Amino acid sequence: MQLNHSQIVIKNQIDISFFHKKDALTESVMNKAVKILTAFLLVLFMKILYCSSFIFFIAVCVYHFDIQINTTSSIPIGIYTLDRSKDNPDKSRTILFCLDNEYSEIAKTRGYLPVGKCKSGLSPIGKHIVAAADDFVEITKEGIYVNGYLLPDTKPMTYDSNSLELKHSKLKRRLNKNEFLVASLKKDSFDSRYYGIVKREEILGVLKELVVI
Repeated sequence: MQLNHSQIVIKNQIDISFFHKKDALTESVMNKAVKILTAFLLVLFMKILYCSSFIFFIAVCVYHFDIQINTTSSIPIGIYTLDRSKDNPDKSRTILFCLDNEYSEIAKTRGYLPVGKCKSGLSPIGKHIVAAADDFVEITKEGIYVNGYLLPDTKPMTYDSNSLELKHSKLKRRLNKNEFLVASLKKDSFDSRYYGIVKREEILGVLKELVVI
């Protein structure tokens, strides 16, 4: 069957209309896709900006307020400020110090302490002061004695977790003005029971709790 001229014109108009609608639909889908992508990128940018601002804020706080974050079991886990006052800290205070004696090399070799900013290459240690000036102290295989009183859970271990020998400090005398003993009252603490006296010049400051667990 042959189409007359009028039928051919109508058919062509229908075909053109169909393609116009198809192009319009494609353009609408593309516009929606562009809008969705733009919205996604905008949200992503805002999140990156928010995270960057938050990180910058934390960095400023850490620098300005001398924030210290503790994740070890030596002292309660949490966030502290560091008071760098030059005064001698009182007994029972928590201090941050750099280990600077023969035990620092042992700690580095055996991995007792992580790498850090102390001149020994180790991280500073946070511990409680258990003895200070004028206290009579003695460290034996039973533990740390302060003025004749044996501190609980300070007995030195003979071997570490890798079966390497541990030697405890051998100290028996009265502490001088700038000398301190530190300890965490638990059996596996790495403290003065091993490395003995902490000197004032090794102390970075006193830790003060902000938020602890």
